[in-house]
Amino acid sequence: YEKILTQQLTGDAILTAIVILLFIAISIALYVDWKKHPKGEEKRVIIVTFILVMCILVGGSIFGLSDVFKIKKDMDNQDYIIYCGEYSLEEPAKRSQFCYIYTGDERIKLRYRVENFKEGTYNGYIVYAKNSLIVVDRYD
Repeated sequence: YEKILTQQLTGDAILTAIVILLFIAISIALYVDWKKHPKGEEKRVIIVTFILVMCILVGGSIFGLSDVFKIKKDMDNQDYIIYCGEYSLEEPAKRSQFCYIYTGDERIKLRYRVENFKEGTYNGYIVYAKNSLIVVDRYD
């Protein structure tokens, strides 16, 4: 289980780092552009652009860091849940694989990454990390 979560943690951490570096690069570029333009209207456009970019990238960073902390918490506490029952595997977009489990009327979406992914509805056992909702094992 640790290997699966470590791979996901590494991927999420790399994506978060890329977003942070992108934020820094865009901030520097906008600052340099702002310094070059003495006119008021052009500076306002740069400031508005900076604020929009900042909101998007900071939001992405917070979301990414939240995922990293959830995975880390699962790994540290060994927080795993075993579900037995009907589940479905779906791949709505290339490289987006999900497992859905059903508890009463609720459908819970779990992240699931495997080779030879086959969509469909199954009965069996799903083991997933409690906080990060990542499938770490599946068997019938």
